[in-house]
Amino acid sequence: MLRRFTIFRKNRKNRKNRINDIVKDIPEIKRQQLLAEIRLLKIESYIAIIVTILSIISFTILNFNKILNIFTHSKVKIQISDNAFYNNGKVIISKVSGGKLISKIICNAKEMKNFIDIEPGSYNFQFKWNSQVWTKNFILNSNETEVISIPKEAFTFGNIKIFITNNTPILLPGEMLELIITVTGNGYLWCYELIKNKYSRIYPVSKTLQNNNEIKVDKPFRFPNENDFAIFAGEEEKEETLLFIVTSEKNQTLADKISNNMRKNIIHKAQADRILNNWGVSKIVYSIKKP
Repeated sequence: MLRRFTIFRKNRKNRKNRINDIVKDIPEIKRQQLLAEIRLLKIESYIAIIVTILSIISFTILNFNKILNIFTHSKVKIQISDNAFYNNGKVIISKVSGGKLISKIICNAKEMKNFIDIEPGSYNFQFKWNSQVWTKNFILNSNETEVISIPKEAFTFGNIKIFITNNTPILLPGEMLELIITVTGNGYLWCYELIKNKYSRIYPVSKTLQNNNEIKVDKPFRFPNENDFAIFAGEEEKEETLLFIVTSEKNQTLADKISNNMRKNIIHKAQADRILNNWGVSKIVYSIKKP
């Protein structure tokens, strides 16, 4: 270290001697002016170096997060129980800041079976399947991972959608339900009640009633219906669940099969391929309260 310092001092002295040799034959006044200009140039070069260093420090402070993001990567992937969703689903991930959309990632669901890199920040996640959308908001910090589990129950299977208006969400024991059912496709309506973890058909329950279970897009189906068939609440204070299925063909066996699959909470693509485009399912839950 001492040797290096000695060499530095020696080199500095040599440079000073060279400057003196250059200006020794110049008249005194001009020599002093020239030396003053040299000193000024040195000062300006030092100032330029200091300004450059301060600019780099200021830029680093102001853009620290952006610089950090270059070297740090957060990751996200999706998790679904049925490959049919991976094969046909679409993902939209929107980065949001201050209520405004900053950037957007659009990809097929199967591309997100494994983790993909994503910048830290706040996001709105959308999963689209068969014109249906499931959403979730999440926040990722640097070097974090997010696994988004999409519940299969979030989607209505089949392409006939059923909309139920329940005018009696809270009933007294034994009270009659008032329901209005509309659909997006013509077909036949089947109603099941969840009893001891099993769906049991309560409408229609006879060949005669099957003559009256047709439902059309332009004609809402009501309970009680025009033939005075009504659904009544139970006698106990609890919640009850009704499952409604619409099939485009008048097929009781098919409706019972769908209800059985819904009870098991499994409808695999292989099982549903044949009926995917001609049925729909929906359910309601209502409460029974004693006075």
